[in-house]
Amino acid sequence: MLWVQLHHYKIYMSQRDRNQHIFKNAKLIISESNVNDSWCYDNNRIYEIVELFFKELSYLNAKILILILPFFKHNSKIINQIHRKLALKFNFNIIDVNNYYKRFDLIDFSYLKDDGDHQLDTINKELGRNIIANIENFNLNLPNKEIPVHNFKVCSVKELENLNNKNKSYNRVNSIFNEECVRLFNLDCLKFPSKYKGLKIIGCHCWTTTEDTTIQAPLTWIERRNILSSIVIHNKNSTLFLYPCLDNIFLDINFELDEDTYITIKDNQNDNSLFYCDLIAFFLVSIGRNHLETIDFQALENENIIISKDYDFSYLIPPVKFYKEIMMSTVV
Repeated sequence: MLWVQLHHYKIYMSQRDRNQHIFKNAKLIISESNVNDSWCYDNNRIYEIVELFFKELSYLNAKILILILPFFKHNSKIINQIHRKLALKFNFNIIDVNNYYKRFDLIDFSYLKDDGDHQLDTINKELGRNIIANIENFNLNLPNKEIPVHNFKVCSVKELENLNNKNKSYNRVNSIFNEECVRLFNLDCLKFPSKYKGLKIIGCHCWTTTEDTTIQAPLTWIERRNILSSIVIHNKNSTLFLYPCLDNIFLDINFELDEDTYITIKDNQNDNSLFYCDLIAFFLVSIGRNHLETIDFQALENENIIISKDYDFSYLIPPVKFYKEIMMSTVV
């Protein structure tokens, strides 16, 4: 599992050296929305990040599929609309499960799983099979020939200056990730290499556990999110505080690097505070940005965005309406 915010994480994964071969040779790339995005209400920032991510996808010689999931909480309505608008702009294939659930009055059905946020596994599995069976039918992206305006870098924590022998490395593995983490302590003061001066930090990847400590961590992931490290990043003019929780997490941030940018770990000395943090990498980008278009989000929220039938593959959605009818008749 990875706890992630917004879409910088997706760009980060596409820019890591280990993943370059995968992205450049993939036949089909699927990007989903919107469960993790929906807690953010800064619509301009959401639009900027999603557009940046879609722009990076547009350079690839692959079939791109945008999967809009049935999630109806928080800020999901406008986030779905942003994805529809940008999928249309970049001519990406789309499967709109969210719209299917609304059209057939299935919103309550989307909450049946224990966590209340995801579809039933059997439905996801069937949708996945349908997508695989129709790979040849999706439209191939025509690679964007524009020169990329963003220069991304991944700064491994091992590149930080002033590391010493007490900063032990850990290899953390699950079904998807295989990461090398370095444990930073509250007395450490580590410096970012000068070669990154002028870039901006837009993401921080951590995977903190209680390994080699006497701390008893909660078993449930929701409780583990309350156990926090405290990271302080500071340069000549600014200070940024980050609070990553236990487990595998990627934080979207915004902080400019100068020639004297340092990172320290702060021990807040309370029951929910850790005196260390297990860091993997920082995601950096050149500071220049594209001109941002002005979006009327109130109008966008209610706009009827029509996806061409050539790019709309929502017919691959399993017959969830029929499944609900069967379940309701069985209950009765």
